[in-house]
Amino acid sequence: MKLLALSLLLVTLAVGILADHHEVDHEKEIGKIEGRLEKVAYRMLKLDHDIDTRVDPARFQRIKSVRYRIQQVEGTGCRKDYFQCGGSDPQCVNNLLVCDGHKDCRNGADEINCKTPLKAGDVFVGSVVYDKCGLGQINTIEFDVKSVDKSTFFTPVTKLSVNLVITKEGVGNSEHVLFSPAFYELATHRLKLSSTQSNRLGFNCKFDGADFDHCTAYSIHEGSLHDCAKYLFTRKHD
Repeated sequence: MKLLALSLLLVTLAVGILADHHEVDHEKEIGKIEGRLEKVAYRMLKLDHDIDTRVDPARFQRIKSVRYRIQQVEGTGCRKDYFQCGGSDPQCVNNLLVCDGHKDCRNGADEINCKTPLKAGDVFVGSVVYDKCGLGQINTIEFDVKSVDKSTFFTPVTKLSVNLVITKEGVGNSEHVLFSPAFYELATHRLKLSSTQSNRLGFNCKFDGADFDHCTAYSIHEGSLHDCAKYLFTRKHD
């Protein structure tokens, strides 16, 4: 909009000055100049729109989400416990160095997105993709964030407390509320819930680093690290 305002100001000033000095003799010239300046104003307006489009948060989010899906197929070129700095000069740094307050990537990417996207009161509702854990047929599943504790000592990981609420089909549709300590890893955008039951099933929900209203979750056997269930979670908005 600043570009548009500047162009319109140029039109006004140019026409005013020429009209002042050549009110009668150069009406045709003024008309031509007005036409040219209108074209300039149009180009500047289009440029202003293009710039706004490029920095549009929704579009930028979609681009990052697509990039994440490509990396899921092709890999990042780094070990699983390492963060890809990206850019024109790829570099791998340990996940524990991400958001530690010191720039370890040459391009500084490890210190850019350091805000935990979860807060107390957040609720995510899940849908079951598959469930082979053998714990009964799940009817509904959701997790509620009860508290968030951002450490000033160990900043790459945020501690949370989360309730995992599961409703199973059967007599009375029994509801199970599992309170669990949890951790959010800033390097991987992954929420990890510790196992609190004898079945030793962990629960991980991974965001793509751009869209923090959705995450893909797995129930994982802590012994074998093999998953037995998959869920898709969506943030519940008021």
